[in-house]
Amino acid sequence: MNRLVSNLILGFFILVLVVVYGVVKQPAIYSLTAPAVRDGDRQVVLPNGTVLNVAVADSEDERIQGLSGTENLSRDEGMLFIFPYAGQHGIWMKDMNYPIDILWLDEDGKVVDVIENVPVPQEGETGGNLPIYHNDDPAKYVLEAAAGTAQGAGVEVGERVVLS
Repeated sequence: MNRLVSNLILGFFILVLVVVYGVVKQPAIYSLTAPAVRDGDRQVVLPNGTVLNVAVADSEDERIQGLSGTENLSRDEGMLFIFPYAGQHGIWMKDMNYPIDILWLDEDGKVVDVIENVPVPQEGETGGNLPIYHNDDPAKYVLEAAAGTAQGAGVEVGERVVLS
């Protein structure tokens, strides 16, 4: 009887540990509002002097979330994705509610690729069948801005963006 009670207590303790571990490892719940610029976030200066206040996505979870689910993005806001290495970094429009411009930047802030006015997903485009937008040349950063920002600021491949 003593052994049975000990085994039940041990089993209960293991169950509690498994449940606690599962709760701790759950993905973060993200806000559905526009990304708030917080202390430590940055400003980006486009080649014509336009300044964008950008939320920084520098962890894997933040890069996966991106601007998904946000309601809007003002003309002076954006999101700067910082990757641990320069390479090809695919961007998708999962749960996006507005079109954006996507700029890929190398380590020095030089624009290596631009896709303007990327549309929101169409009816029926979800998960695995969403288009993924890629850069051709290696990039360390990806800047997402409101659609029309690149054209309005005259951004072209080869120009420099200042990250501060």
